[in-house]
Amino acid sequence: MSATKVSGLGILFLLAATFLPSSAYADPVGDGDVVTYRCEINEQVIPGDVRIRITLTMPSTTPRTGEQFSIGWTGEFVPGSELEAPAGVPAGLKMYAYASISKLPQLTSAMGVGELAAVTAGQPIALLESVNMTTTSKNPGTASVKPASVNFGLSPQNRLIDCEPTNSATLKTYPLTIGGTGSTTPTADEEETDEEPTPQESEDEPTTRSSQTPEEGVATGAGGEAGPDGRMLVLAGSALVLAAGAGGLTLRRTQLVKR
Repeated sequence: MSATKVSGLGILFLLAATFLPSSAYADPVGDGDVVTYRCEINEQVIPGDVRIRITLTMPSTTPRTGEQFSIGWTGEFVPGSELEAPAGVPAGLKMYAYASISKLPQLTSAMGVGELAAVTAGQPIALLESVNMTTTSKNPGTASVKPASVNFGLSPQNRLIDCEPTNSATLKTYPLTIGGTGSTTPTADEEETDEEPTPQESEDEPTTRSSQTPEEGVATGAGGEAGPDGRMLVLAGSALVLAAGAGGLTLRRTQLVKR
């Protein structure tokens, strides 16, 4: 190859390096997606984009409805796109990482929090190496998860720096499946435990009954409540009394005749 051709190629490479935008270069090798953020401090936009390479880790087992579960978050700044700490940063600054969740009713996000190390004004903020974002789903189904906001402050309501992603549409999604609550049919043991025994009267405990006065008569104690067995006893007693009386009369008449 002639020296003229080599020189021409060198000029082309130099021009490409000078005029191609920085976005044409490959991002540093790593997992996850590079998320571009637009950050604000006290509603004032910070010049330039903040870029964080984020990887999400889905639960190792299928979460069920009504159970809290975690989504792992790891992130690091892309060199040259760090977020610098503003002046007057209070002690105890925390980082709040979010994931957006779609396609599940009543579930839109998961959030994790961790306290940062000492922050120096004008220096890049050191991100947490990892955060567990937690949430709970009220419904079963399959969802899509993406990296979302990263905020800094003393509480979710008292934020100092808000960073919102600007390239959400190009980020890859992570599938998330939420299982149901399982079968509601009780087992044999549960059926025996859950069923309440039917109350029964004990033979040792007599049933309390109120005495009632028969119609057109006086109260007799048993009265109209006396059963068939009681009535038979009363009739038998009466028959015995009548028989005894009749026998007495017959005996007396015999004695009078003999006299």
